[in-house]
Amino acid sequence: MVVIGLFVVFSGLAIAAATWTTKQIEDTVERVPDVFPAGDRPASAAAGLTFLVVGRDPISQSDRDSLADSIMLVHISGSRTDAQVLYLPVSAQVQLGGPTLDQVFSDGGPSQLISDVEGFTGVRIDHYAELDFAGFETVTDALGGVEINVPEPYRNDGYNFPAGRQHLDGAAALAYVRDAGPRSEEGAAERHRAMIMALFDQVSEQGLLSDLGRLTGTLDSMASALRVDDTLGDIDFVQLAWSLRGVSEPDFLTAPLDGTTVQDGRVVATFDPVRGELLWGYLRDDVLDEHLDEFR
Repeated sequence: MVVIGLFVVFSGLAIAAATWTTKQIEDTVERVPDVFPAGDRPASAAAGLTFLVVGRDPISQSDRDSLADSIMLVHISGSRTDAQVLYLPVSAQVQLGGPTLDQVFSDGGPSQLISDVEGFTGVRIDHYAELDFAGFETVTDALGGVEINVPEPYRNDGYNFPAGRQHLDGAAALAYVRDAGPRSEEGAAERHRAMIMALFDQVSEQGLLSDLGRLTGTLDSMASALRVDDTLGDIDFVQLAWSLRGVSEPDFLTAPLDGTTVQDGRVVATFDPVRGELLWGYLRDDVLDEHLDEFR
């Protein structure tokens, strides 16, 4: 999702966000209260930072009850030079026979989702962000649309996306990142990755960072699509963005899966317990950047 740039921090956007006033942040970035569960929680991952990012679709596009269309862990290294975006399929079960991640979010909200993700990964969630798909459309239009390399053909919401490079306005971009149905989730991680890179390229190619007027308007659009946990104060928000100015282009991974099963007539995924534990361990130790090839 586009606003992941505020946390994964494609470096120019981080510096831009850091020049934003705390008053603007206070007026536009909504806070989600009480998202962190009480009781014992995992220890922090060395000096790294881990965000749980939920892409929330306010308009149901299928027969699913969930409002969580995408769930990602975004990890920033302790050195603030490397970042990984780890896609967690919303149809993946928290544990074999248990609820799926989107069911957890639908039934228990952010706090229960954080609790369950921390439970099966052992990775501490430092911050929570929720991204509104409707706001995503506005952000894309504010940038004048995007030029995206579509890796494979996709159809959704009346749009046909052939493989190859094409220009998408906000409505088309939203249709592209949304799941057309449960079966389309398999390619969701690659679609999100392509969109994030397209948005980053658009910001860079337009010289947006040197145009203060357009920059402020775009950041306002971004912020209106974003909700963050209430432990991230306005000054903290700016300081965080500045601290991440040197982060390189993020690496994208999908959590390793161990096949699928059927639950209440729906095909759901299960996490690979062996490779998954390796991955979670690397995150806890803040060394995932050294082991990326093991999961590609």
